[in-house]
Amino acid sequence: MIFWIGVFTILFISLILNFCIKDKYRKILFYGLFIFITVIGVFRNNIGADYYAYQEYFRVVTWKNIGFIEPSFIFFTYILKYLGLSTQALFAVYAILINLFIFLGLRYYCKDNYYIINNFFLFWCLYFIGWWNSLNLIRQILAVAIFFYYSRYLSENNFKKYSLGIICATCAHYSSIFLLFLYPLRKIRINLKYFITALLILMFLSSTGIIRDIIINIINALPFTVYKITAYVNNDTKVLQNVIGESGTGLGTLFYYTVFISAIILADKKNNNVNQFILLIAIGLILKTVFFMFLPLARLSIYFELFGFLLLANFQKKFFSTVFIIGLGLGMLIVSLHHIHQKPLLPKRDFQHNTNRNIDYKFTVDFLKRRF
Repeated sequence: MIFWIGVFTILFISLILNFCIKDKYRKILFYGLFIFITVIGVFRNNIGADYYAYQEYFRVVTWKNIGFIEPSFIFFTYILKYLGLSTQALFAVYAILINLFIFLGLRYYCKDNYYIINNFFLFWCLYFIGWWNSLNLIRQILAVAIFFYYSRYLSENNFKKYSLGIICATCAHYSSIFLLFLYPLRKIRINLKYFITALLILMFLSSTGIIRDIIINIINALPFTVYKITAYVNNDTKVLQNVIGESGTGLGTLFYYTVFISAIILADKKNNNVNQFILLIAIGLILKTVFFMFLPLARLSIYFELFGFLLLANFQKKFFSTVFIIGLGLGMLIVSLHHIHQKPLLPKRDFQHNTNRNIDYKFTVDFLKRRF
């Protein structure tokens, strides 16, 4: 745990530093941070909730499993095995590709404004729903990063390139296919007054278990099994308020909504992409609220969280804005460290397969060590 305290402290200090230094030093800060987190991801060993599962997939997966696991994972596996590389090389490939697509998306949305780039990148790293998730949900976060880059074609009204990007993302994680349905919605403008009212109603219905019961009744009434989702459907399914640890306080959920609703309300209206970002964040919040207790569906919200970080990153450099941004960063640090600390303590029933809850970081170089 000491390792992670050190890492997140460095990130938080960098967030404060970004407000104080000159532009020419912000570029150095960004590339230093980019290399720093990439190295941590590439050389990690035995870290990540799905680490053991991916080791096993790497050992046994073939093209016959393409309905079970995405073609990009199988492709990487075959190439790395052919080169005589180990499972650590697989995690390294994902870490590099995820960071690369995040970087390419940033270059498009933020141009060369390293004040904004650093703010975004540090939010992505400080809040566990971003970079920490990329150490665990490697297939889906790669799909998220690909979507982040190709989302530019929503505002550019280029369906051909957008659909190509979604196909690439779907090859990384099958859940991405639903993103095709965003294209007809791209020009919708969110009325904040009505949206926040509707969201509060949904939060109430979710926290009381009403939405959960409705979904369970609908799924149980279907004449067929819904892949993966039915594994999570039972009367013990957690409702919205239980998010930090076992029988949580609800503060983690409250903070999540504070972050993304703040991003929407305080968005810089001069940003040409702000309406698209607000729409995507709104969709993510609705998915998170309605399907909070059904992990396969709730995880669809992950595709939209980066756009909240973009809006936060664009806050103006005024005193109260600066204090607010730093306050959010501190909140992210606290929530993330709590989340990481709790990971080994979670009951075994919270995991759907044999998986790893280790958080003790070990820097390892064994790319050439055969494990198959």
